[in-house]
Amino acid sequence: MRSSVFIFALSLATIGLASAGSVQTTDGRQFKGDLQLAVGALTVSSGGATESIALTNVLAAEFLTADAEQPGGAGLGNGLLGFYFANTNQSGAPFVRLDESIQFSWPTGEAAPGIPAGQFSVVWCGEVEAPVSGEYRFSIVADDHAALFVAEKPVATVSGAREGGEATSAAFTLESDKRVPIKLVMANASGAARAQLLWTGPGISRRFVPRSRMYAKSWLPSRTAEVSGASGLVGTYYAHADFSGPSHTRLDSTVNFAWTDRDPLPGFGRTNLAVRWTGQVKVDHSEEYSFFVTADERVRLWIDGQPIINRTAQFWLSESKGSLPLVAGERYDVRMECFSTSGDAVAKLWWSSGSTAKTNIPSTHLFASAPSAGYVPGSGADAKLPPGLLLRNGTFVACGVERGTETSLRATGLLKASPVTTLNVARIVFQPLSKGMEARLQSGRPGILLAKGDFVDGDFRGFDGQRVRLNSILFGTRQYDVRKEAVAVVMREVGSNPGKFEVRLRDGSLLKPASLRLEPGEIVAQDSAAGSLKIPASDVVGIKRRTPAGKR
Repeated sequence: MRSSVFIFALSLATIGLASAGSVQTTDGRQFKGDLQLAVGALTVSSGGATESIALTNVLAAEFLTADAEQPGGAGLGNGLLGFYFANTNQSGAPFVRLDESIQFSWPTGEAAPGIPAGQFSVVWCGEVEAPVSGEYRFSIVADDHAALFVAEKPVATVSGAREGGEATSAAFTLESDKRVPIKLVMANASGAARAQLLWTGPGISRRFVPRSRMYAKSWLPSRTAEVSGASGLVGTYYAHADFSGPSHTRLDSTVNFAWTDRDPLPGFGRTNLAVRWTGQVKVDHSEEYSFFVTADERVRLWIDGQPIINRTAQFWLSESKGSLPLVAGERYDVRMECFSTSGDAVAKLWWSSGSTAKTNIPSTHLFASAPSAGYVPGSGADAKLPPGLLLRNGTFVACGVERGTETSLRATGLLKASPVTTLNVARIVFQPLSKGMEARLQSGRPGILLAKGDFVDGDFRGFDGQRVRLNSILFGTRQYDVRKEAVAVVMREVGSNPGKFEVRLRDGSLLKPASLRLEPGEIVAQDSAAGSLKIPASDVVGIKRRTPAGKR
């Protein structure tokens, strides 16, 4: 193992740490450097000089992400391997996936399939590679407990924090293009959760550690891994058919296996085995696609979070089929699970459509990872709107809805402090909403968008946490499961009275408040529909003034 020279010490970060970015002013000037929130102003530091820019003179501010250009060029990394546990002590069988960068926010719902956001833990493993030699600092942000290890030594810890506690390591030396082990452990006991991994270095202002500089690898003794590249699906093989026992994770270019005369891996017999493949699939045509799985025992398949195949009986070399409409150019989450309890084992994944002959899904259309949950929707063709509330003034808050009546909703995240009146709500988004599915919403008509793409006219009557009630002329009052059937509810059109600012957050929220107040480490937004919102600085992606300074 190649290593670098380290000098370690732990230090708790101050709340107002800087992030790389840029500021445009109302008088036409532009500043680039390290941005930091101060009372009523943004400070920009670059080359030893610091400029304080009053909020009244800020036209736009951008806080850079992991993908920003960095010294030394891009590496060849693929991210970190994430082991997700449905408890806080990292016990039991984990859900394993490849994460491109660590910039997550989970206001509610599942952190990963079968992993509740309220109480869970994650261990991210791999190696980190510095683009240039010099002194580096790593920072972590977490809502509860987190610890970062570099070269097997603890360098930063957050303990018992809420609302985004931060910790930063002391400076230490890394050599260019030398990989060193890195491990981030986080645990969330209750409520919303977040996890972020950032760094600073020579010519690198504080920003998320990019995928290209992290290499997936496991440091857990019973969870071995060999994951290189980014095409194909991440396959995790468990030693027992109930996903228990030791596991091994690797990258499979396609799912096309017949283990009739050999075992899948040394130590993983084909007579007692469970395998889970995760990643994304991209389609070339906007039409209905059929997916086919061939297996000798139980098998399950999810596309875009929808269970389209769930075969619970044992059939020798039986093929099962599921279909759904997809949009050209978009990437969809895919998860396949198969089991073997005796004899040989077979697992194959095929597809077809009106324009695609039935064939094994090629590696060119399979991706090992999805963009981090912290990316900003609208930033790319594959972007999806996360679950949340679109308010009448155009503000969108990424959050979970816990329950609701015809008059009010209870939500999590930024809106957890008090009920939201339904008079201020234009849409409720229950599942990630692609651009293709959003186009199926009927303008000016209240109703519900279903997972298969159908839109049913009707009026919202309530939500119990799992099922939304809708009253329609055609069907009367019916209930729809938000985990399987309901994607979004339209209640009314968005009004024409947006606020004076736009604030973009890493969880996908787009706020349009009437006014802002800057404080060290946080922004306080006054929103006409959502009320007063306190936003940690680490959650902010950008600020934009919607009207010129001085005009109302």
